[in-house]
Amino acid sequence: MYADYKAFKAAVEPHWQRYWDDNAWVQSWTNWQDPEKMDQFCQAAYNLYKAAANNRMPYTLLGGTGIRMCKNLITNFGVTAASGIQEDVTKKYVQLEQRARNEEKKLAQTEAHKNIVPPVPVTGGAILSEKKWTPLLNDALIIGAITAHKTFSLTLETAESGLFRQCGEDVLDDEVQKLQQVLPHVTDRRAAENLVKGTVDYQKNHWKEFMNRNAGMFWTFGQYTDRRTNRKASFQNPRVLARELLGLAFFGYQPVFGKGELYFKPPKDNAPDPTFQAYVKGLNDIGFHEGNVQTRIRLMSKISEFLFNDSRAVQMPQDRTYGERRVDARVRIPT
Repeated sequence: MYADYKAFKAAVEPHWQRYWDDNAWVQSWTNWQDPEKMDQFCQAAYNLYKAAANNRMPYTLLGGTGIRMCKNLITNFGVTAASGIQEDVTKKYVQLEQRARNEEKKLAQTEAHKNIVPPVPVTGGAILSEKKWTPLLNDALIIGAITAHKTFSLTLETAESGLFRQCGEDVLDDEVQKLQQVLPHVTDRRAAENLVKGTVDYQKNHWKEFMNRNAGMFWTFGQYTDRRTNRKASFQNPRVLARELLGLAFFGYQPVFGKGELYFKPPKDNAPDPTFQAYVKGLNDIGFHEGNVQTRIRLMSKISEFLFNDSRAVQMPQDRTYGERRVDARVRIPT
């Protein structure tokens, strides 16, 4: 663990050029390739690194941008905010929750209330929301939490919950049919469902189905207006969640599928301390910075292997072969 900012900067600074080169898009909204500005970004990353490593909670939440705009999640898990809160709506929910807790403290004057364990902090919590966000800061979250051997949990956005539930029902129908072919004496539907739901295979298949229908959680497509020509152009890029999962894969974490949950536990042998050098090299080797079809296939293959020990388990719709497109027919993939 880095003892202070000086040690942290000494470990990260040799890789600034790699961060600049592989994340040139950051220049579109801030003065990214400026050593003085980078020092500020590096300081923000160190603040988050410390917060993630010293967080008194044993876990860190991963997911789309929507999880840090969900009031219930903020109330129950808090946000990091090591250098300030990024989004206005997140700030609003944090302020509301903090005021509510302050009011509760005023009312709780008895000895019994004083002995109650306080809830998770509203700031210094498990959900990433940071000013001065950069890919470096995101990597600091992952490396800081891994250094402290934290567990990571994949958390769904509110808009994803309905699709996840639908996927579970569809997979359950398939698995019950398979079960009753093997165990024809199990004729009661509820008994068959309970047997299926208790298996790891069902949990894995539930998540696999969801990820294939919601593959945009890993890779995004869009359009932008070229300022030089004033014409619209297309782009495709990996999303931050993909970067985070690859980091866990690089440093020996293992996925664990539970009932409706997916979390990642550290290796039993306490793998060596993660380094920024290994992280950026691993991403560069995959071609994470290249927004093209070859990188997309490599990236999805790596994530699929990490999650399901199958390099073709989760794919973008356009990369599937004809026989693999059955998943599309069930529910239209959101755009």
